[in-house]
Amino acid sequence: MSGSGTSWSDSEVTPGDYTITYGNVAGYTTPSPETQTVAGGATTAFTGTYAALATVGTIVVNTNISASFTLTGPTTYTGSGTSTTQTNAPIGTYTIAYGNVAGYTTPAAASQVLTTGGTITFTGTYAALAASGTIVVATNNDSASFTVIGANTYSGTGRSYTTSSAPVGLYTITFGSVPGYYTPTTRTGNLMASGTLSFSGTYNRSEGASASVSDVADINGPSVEGFVRKVGDSSGFRRCENRPTLAPYPLLPCLPSMPVDAHLIRWEFKTSYDVNSSNVWAVDQNGITGTALAVQNERGGVAKSVNGAEDNNYYAYSSKYEIAKPYSNKGLWLNTGIRFKDVDEADWFFGLSPRLALGSNIFDDRVDAIGFFGVDGSASINSECSKDSVSTQETGLGTLIDLVFTRLHIYVEGTRRVHFYINGKFQQEIVAHIPDDEEMCVVFGCRNGKREANEFTITQINLLQDI
Repeated sequence: MSGSGTSWSDSEVTPGDYTITYGNVAGYTTPSPETQTVAGGATTAFTGTYAALATVGTIVVNTNISASFTLTGPTTYTGSGTSTTQTNAPIGTYTIAYGNVAGYTTPAAASQVLTTGGTITFTGTYAALAASGTIVVATNNDSASFTVIGANTYSGTGRSYTTSSAPVGLYTITFGSVPGYYTPTTRTGNLMASGTLSFSGTYNRSEGASASVSDVADINGPSVEGFVRKVGDSSGFRRCENRPTLAPYPLLPCLPSMPVDAHLIRWEFKTSYDVNSSNVWAVDQNGITGTALAVQNERGGVAKSVNGAEDNNYYAYSSKYEIAKPYSNKGLWLNTGIRFKDVDEADWFFGLSPRLALGSNIFDDRVDAIGFFGVDGSASINSECSKDSVSTQETGLGTLIDLVFTRLHIYVEGTRRVHFYINGKFQQEIVAHIPDDEEMCVVFGCRNGKREANEFTITQINLLQDI
């Protein structure tokens, strides 16, 4: 016999033993089977009591890193961490949304059904993103082309190019040739996480097939009375007309537009007067165990300072007077040669800056400046123009080598742009943040990067300005 509902009866039952088995009802406990004996003429009753089950369950959320989440369903739950358990959750469908964590991918949303007395588990796996940054390339020529090679390879054409999400690391840019122009120098830069690596390529119009920006006189070259070398002509010289007081003097690194009637100031470092701290240079130092700038017995005029064996010891020098300023439509040239005992353990600067308290203002916080600089831990040569504490810097223009002279040349083209040369070769130009409202001094210095003595050597300094 079988039946359903809440009440059932049968009056024509043969006497004997009978066992009742109850069916399952969702959400309720099932009564146990029961056996009774039915006697003739008598009534036997079976009673089955169904007890309602609790309509709740348990939700577990696990993640592989500490993260936030939101569960929506019959009830909304929020939480954070790596493992969370929510008991007595009403049954039903739940959807989880994971929170974002910087530097990681976010797990996709997921849904599960919680049944009475059951447990559902959500597992969110965050994967670390590869550190990345942005690479920017700027040129001054519509026909320019370039390839950037590093963790990935990128290429582009024209005046501007930007790519984001580039993996961090070292990148080298190579510029393509453009007929009638010099090709910018290949250079390398380091892209940091979330940073921007900027490359700038300047195509300068060539003066002829034989011309070369690198064809310049050595800074310690021989004296030739009344002449400077012409770019592109290794045998020819241009006479310094109407400037008899300039001759004789060593050849200067020349650019095509260098005038013969510019005002020249030179620090030759041939006598003790050239390093005089009373009349020629203002000196600042940190540490008392070093040796101040002193003339050396080397060809062409060289001076050297030695920092004591203490971290952050330094010597910094500023010309006694402010003697240079960028003027509209006027050129300004500054050059020297530098050498370090340990290039990887030095903060240094060479260039122009207003008369100032030296020290940290030279190495860390240049308010107004034009020049080359390097930082502790790297042999890279970098360039900078800063005005009112806002700067444009170009990094990785060249590399210093221990105990080897490197020639540095700066050409300030009016108030429009500044060209930077290393060992006679054009490297970069900067067109922003030129301090055109300041009279400036010639400034240079070197600061230790560790508790070991370091040596900074500088050759004669030449400063020319259009008049």
